[in-house]
This record gives sequence, structure tokens and C-alpha cells, in this order.
Amino acid sequence: MSSVKLKHSSGGAVSIVAPQSNPSSDRTLYLPSNADGTISTTNYGSVYEFSTWYMTSDFDPSENDVIENWAVSNAQGYEGLGTAPSYSGGTFSGFSTGYWRVTASMVYFHNTQDNDTFVIALRHSTDSGSNYNRFAAVGGRVNQGMWASTKLAWTVQGTFKVTNASNSRLQVYGYGIDPNDGRFMGGSQQNSQVSGSIMNIEKVSSLI
Repeated sequence: MSSVKLKHSSGGAVSIVAPQSNPSSDRTLYLPSNADGTISTTNYGSVYEFSTWYMTSDFDPSENDVIENWAVSNAQGYEGLGTAPSYSGGTFSGFSTGYWRVTASMVYFHNTQDNDTFVIALRHSTDSGSNYNRFAAVGGRVNQGMWASTKLAWTVQGTFKVTNASNSRLQVYGYGIDPNDGRFMGGSQQNSQVSGSIMNIEKVSSLI
């Protein structure tokens, strides 16, 4: 078995050694020509993390409002991976640096028959909540001719980037919601329960 020994000036050495088992054909390992770098000896494992959240009870919003009442899933078979974000009063925090994907399925209904046009948005703040920008949104419409309490679901999905873990914040936000009749449906995720709105929060990559 051939090898190349790279000796340090102080006497120690590192060897590049041929494969332990015979490859089916010749292989070529290319070194980068456009950047410097160091071979890491640490196994970082998967950067992927996820948690599922549900709305614990119906939420009665104002016309333009942060959508609240979230908690980590209480489903008997639920399993998350990694560290779930922190949550308080409609705002999520505690995101590590990287790229995060959010998928929210929002169940919406009216207590009485009425017309309603609205937007459900995902918003991200990079200054601890002083200012927010949308990174995804979906529009919806409820017509007066529909039966009261008819439940409809809208899904909104988007990705945001966290470069500073300490000041990153996430919200689900409703614009133009009917403040008199509009409700977002909540409900337990446990067996035999009538469930409502649900959201997945996933870390899909470290910073590149």
C-alpha cells in the first residue's frame, strides 16, 4: 500500500495513505484551486433540526395582528430533532445561525356569515423585534354565502436567514382580518382530538 508522508519541520508527520480496500476503478481526489482551506477532523453531524407547533386554542385576532397561542406539538407520536425555538406571546426566538424554513397551515373560519379578504404572512426581524419584514405570504377570501363556522385552511411557506442568533425573531401575522367574526382554529394534536392550525419550523442548512 503506497503512501505520501508530509513531515513537519519539528519532526512529526502526516501521511496520505491509499484506500484500505481496493476500489473498483481508479479514483481521483482534486484539491481546490480557487481558495485556501483546512481539512477538518471534526464530525459535525447533521445540521438539520425541526419542531412542530400547534395552536392550543382558537385565536381571536384584531384586524392586523400577531397570531398567537402556539406550543410544541402534544401529539403522542411526535418527535422533534435538535433544539426547538423559544416562544412567548406570538414571537419565536432562539434560532441558531443558518437557513430556516417555516411551513404554517392556518385553519380560519367566521362565527357568522360575512365577507373577508385577508393575508397571512411570515415575518422575520433581525433587530430583536423592532422591525419586521415579510419573507412569505398567502392571501385568502371568505364569502358571505358560506355557512358560518366553515373551516378552511391556508398554507404559507418560506425561508429566512439568521446571521445573528441573539436578535432574530419570527412571527405569523394576519393582515386585514375581520376583527368581529374571524377566528383561527386551535386544538390538541392528540389522538381522537379535533386539531386546528399547525406549523413546522426547520433548520435546513448552516450559513454558507
